Formats: sequence, C-alpha cells, structure tokens
Amino acid sequence: MVKAARRKSLWLGIALLGLSCAEGGPLHLPDTRETTIPADVAQFVSRRNTCDRWRGMQDDPATREMREVRVAQHCAGSDAQLSRLQAKYPANTEVQGILSFYEPIGE
Repeated sequence: MVKAARRKSLWLGIALLGLSCAEGGPLHLPDTRETTIPADVAQFVSRRNTCDRWRGMQDDPATREMREVRVAQHCAGSDAQLSRLQAKYPANTEVQGILSFYEPIGE
C-alpha cells in the first residue's frame, strides 16, 4: 500500500513537473487522474518550475537583466510558500510526495 501510494505520488509529481506552463500560466492536469491536487499546490508547482527554469539559464550578458527580473518575479516567496504548503497538508501523502521534489532555494 505504501509503495503504491509513493509510486502514485511520484507519477503525479512528474506529471505536474511536465505540465507546468511557462511564465506561471494555469496548470492543466489530465482528466484521468484519480486524485485531486489542491489548487494552491498546483499553482506553487507551476510558479516554482518557472522559477527553476529561469534560475537554471546560462548567464548571458544580453539577457541578464531579463533573467534577473524573471527570477525575482517567479522565485520571490518560494521558500515560505513551500513551508506553508508542507505544514498545511501534513497528512496528505500525495501532496507531500509532490512537494518533496522541491528544496528551499535560499531566497
């Protein structure tokens, strides 16, 4: 049972990682999933994935200013939001499994 729940959480986490939209757009989850991910968790995943994408870009002098603006826009408050969501859903193993993919970024 625990392995199945962990496998399900892993699948959902991977699905959420792959489905997040650029620039913090809405996250569209497949209709076939068996569980409902809270909207605040889905929004965090979308925003944080965008943050991580901008943080991971090479430091190109031509796009440095835009990159810094986007990192500030999408990463601000990420650590606090991650902590709040972990505390808000302590008994939800699926949410905890999804959130376990993220570490504080030290912002």
